[in-house]
Amino acid sequence: MMSYPYRALHEVNAVSAIPTEAETEFIDDHKTDLETYAKETLSKLCLGEYSIDDLPKFVQRLDDMGLREYVEIAGARYRRSHPAE
Repeated sequence: MMSYPYRALHEVNAVSAIPTEAETEFIDDHKTDLETYAKETLSKLCLGEYSIDDLPKFVQRLDDMGLREYVEIAGARYRRSHPAE
């Protein structure tokens, strides 16, 4: 039997703590817009309707839409549920 250094996704404990009221409000206000913009832009990129040269604008737009804060909330929730890691 071979040993692999990586675990399958289903083997990783990715459970996060329940968000605080403020986190829930932020997630509710930003998640759909972030996901929609990312999916639409990546689809356009795949179809050749969006230039790879415009990726810095894409990343900046995501930051302007609150992605950085969204990721910080996800990290905080994870750290609350996995304090020893």
